[in-house]
Amino acid sequence: MEQITTPLKVNILRKPIKHIYLRLRSADELEVSAPKRCPQKYIDELIAERHDWITQRRAQLRDTARSPSVPLLSTERVLLAGRWYLCQACRNAKAAGPEADSALFNVTVRGDKGLTEQHVERQLRRYLSERITALLTYWEPLMGVKASCFGIRKMHTRWGTCNTRTEKIWLSFQLVHFPLELLEYVVVHELTHLFERYHNRRFYALMDSFLPNWRSLKQRLNHYEIPDYPSGQ
Repeated sequence: MEQITTPLKVNILRKPIKHIYLRLRSADELEVSAPKRCPQKYIDELIAERHDWITQRRAQLRDTARSPSVPLLSTERVLLAGRWYLCQACRNAKAAGPEADSALFNVTVRGDKGLTEQHVERQLRRYLSERITALLTYWEPLMGVKASCFGIRKMHTRWGTCNTRTEKIWLSFQLVHFPLELLEYVVVHELTHLFERYHNRRFYALMDSFLPNWRSLKQRLNHYEIPDYPSGQ
């Protein structure tokens, strides 16, 4: 189990109920709903009994995706793989995507339609899908595992998920904005779940063997600072 060193704040709410309920409001705050006359020692005993669940849930909450305070895509600009680009419409699908050695991101637009955020997002999804495919092609034979397929969707609480029954992995669309090594960390993380469903000692040992620097990558991802938009653009 991953160690979490920050203290856990416990808030106890006395209510007209018969049982004790535990709920993690955040990675660092536990809410306890307890009967009005419930002795404190019973609450302490339950928290101690649920220690493993609390520790695992705190680790999961620390893995959650964050909603940035600035828009990362528009019809004018987009943050792609940790770098800002100016968006411009193009008619040639082969030219779509970021231009090499420039700060331009070409977005395919058909006919006489103007450039919209939907066009930009669609182009970003294609770019992200290509990067994920390349990472899976590299990592699956290296790890000795294979996902049945993958999908991309907008997630508000996770960077990725893995269905161990169907062996399908899902990646957050938001990952398109971050450096590629952070996307790589999430891909390896989800593939590792095909060996081990839970975040336990075996899972973290496997991550150590596959990607020894995964902890620093996780830290960067969960605390990534959006770069300032270059002045003059």
